[in-house]
Amino acid sequence: MKRKLFTNESSLNLKKQFYNTLIGASTLAVILLSITLLVSCGNSNHSEKPEDIINKWVGKEIKFPQINTCAVLGKYKPCGISIPKPYKILIYTDSIGCTSCDLRIDVWKMLIKEADTVISDKVDFVFYFNPKKNEDLSDLFKRENFKNMVYMDTKDELNKINHFPKTMEYQCFLLDGHNKILAVGNPTLNGNVWELYKKTINDNIQSEN
Repeated sequence: MKRKLFTNESSLNLKKQFYNTLIGASTLAVILLSITLLVSCGNSNHSEKPEDIINKWVGKEIKFPQINTCAVLGKYKPCGISIPKPYKILIYTDSIGCTSCDLRIDVWKMLIKEADTVISDKVDFVFYFNPKKNEDLSDLFKRENFKNMVYMDTKDELNKINHFPKTMEYQCFLLDGHNKILAVGNPTLNGNVWELYKKTINDNIQSEN
């Protein structure tokens, strides 16, 4: 079946839906989580407004550089070639600072496991790390038994090409098969974003059938 074209109208609807999800998340649990994150990872910059980020990024196409070095379970090796899936979740991380807090590998492992169950074979999780402390990252991957391939972007090429937002909350994107951004946000920091990602994928799948 042909994939639906990404129109200006659908882009606007996605922006409205995503922003409503964010501003509707002011429950006690989210407030407590936000306070915890601010205390434990106090290096976040919240100067960018969510609506401005959404308006700027939803509908944009992500450009990918050629990265040759990847890591699996803390071991560095050439990046392999995988069969692309219809959707991908792109996670970009600058690992300087409180590494284990920022990466939240344990949460990503749970989301990947859930995705394998509820949206199996539909979405890839693509990790790009710009490492500042290779030894720390290697130890973290081993300790967390993290088996996903991680692109080690030592020159920060992905960020230089695309100029990502400065805040880590918005350095994660849901992309379609053409690398167009469908939604923005880090689901390990906001459970509502994860629900939006799943709903967006399922809605698109149903519209294609």
